[in-house]
Amino acid sequence: MSAQKRILFVDDDDVELKALKHLVASSDCGWEVKYCQSPEDALTILGKEPFDITVSDLRMPGMDGGEFLSEVMVRHPKVVRLIMADATDQNLTMEKAGVVHQYIPKPCEIDILRASVDRAGDLEASIRRERIMKMVEKMDRLPALPSLYIEVVEKLKDPEVSLEDVGEIISRDIAMTAKILKLVNSAFFGLRRQISSPIEAANYLGLDTVKGLVLSLHAFAQFDANLLGGLALEAVWNHSMLTAVCCKLIADHEGYRGHMKDDSFVAGMLHNIGRLIMASNDPERYQLANQESVEIGIAAAEEEVFGVNHADLGGYLFALWGLPGSIVDAVEFHHDPSKSGQREVSTLTLVHAANAIVTRQHEEVRTSGSTRVDEAYLDSVGLKDHYQDWANAYAESLEGSVVA
Repeated sequence: MSAQKRILFVDDDDVELKALKHLVASSDCGWEVKYCQSPEDALTILGKEPFDITVSDLRMPGMDGGEFLSEVMVRHPKVVRLIMADATDQNLTMEKAGVVHQYIPKPCEIDILRASVDRAGDLEASIRRERIMKMVEKMDRLPALPSLYIEVVEKLKDPEVSLEDVGEIISRDIAMTAKILKLVNSAFFGLRRQISSPIEAANYLGLDTVKGLVLSLHAFAQFDANLLGGLALEAVWNHSMLTAVCCKLIADHEGYRGHMKDDSFVAGMLHNIGRLIMASNDPERYQLANQESVEIGIAAAEEEVFGVNHADLGGYLFALWGLPGSIVDAVEFHHDPSKSGQREVSTLTLVHAANAIVTRQHEEVRTSGSTRVDEAYLDSVGLKDHYQDWANAYAESLEGSVVA
């Protein structure tokens, strides 16, 4: 891609297009941009001028955004394809998995747009994404973003939102409420009192943690334990929860608060979802990858069998879901953080370290990921000497616990 990215924005709504123009113009992004209100006109422009990226609205008359980007993929496969849509249109967005590189939530925020464009500008990552998308196109089962999660996220945008408001939304889903209460009252959280409602859970754990629980519980619930080619759903779940708990422990140990702590917990819970997607769509080949993983590790074995690994696939899915870039990166690079290009402490740091610590500590989950921590990466963010302290603290936290 050129140093100055050329981007074509497509939106039929004149008001929204003007707002987008103002957003980009006031951000000093350094992009070379062009705007178009018709998918048909946009295809004509793409045929005459080179662009690195096209960003299209989803809902447009005639040819909608998904159909437009499908055509772009055929005619101009090197152009990165991003789609903008309301959170309520997630199901329509997911129907275009394998066509769209990333979803951008509306109303568009410049930080999210810039992060999406920056990710799209990574040539190596783009090549890998194309492999992932070809794989995804052939899949019969791909988890969808839960409507309950979307409703909670939309509610949290209200500055006047309360714990009671969010708790009431979750309480309407009786099955999800039961799962959340069972989990928060388990040894994973080690709370000293019994939690009896989603409101209490949000009060003790925080709204972001409860939101993450809704997301992860729903994601895991979409898989049939009997159709995973020998991959144990419960083992993947346990490993994921322990990794999330370890992320929180590391965050507390280092004094990290806010989004880094919350996002690392969510990413810890979700970092292995790609394994379940692969196994549910092609159980026989995944069983072969599992067998090879004994010698070379699961990520490398998946690469040999599928051409991509579960971290790649998970990162792609969560980019489609519109999850924060910090979570997407943490999932995508949790086995190989040095490839992320990040050289500062982030959500990725916590998830990578926690995954390695949990894998090494628990015999029953040793096949769920690499046992090696990337010491060079930890050194680059100034935390290499902290790793053993985290591992020791995690081991101590398990003493007397049923999850040890």
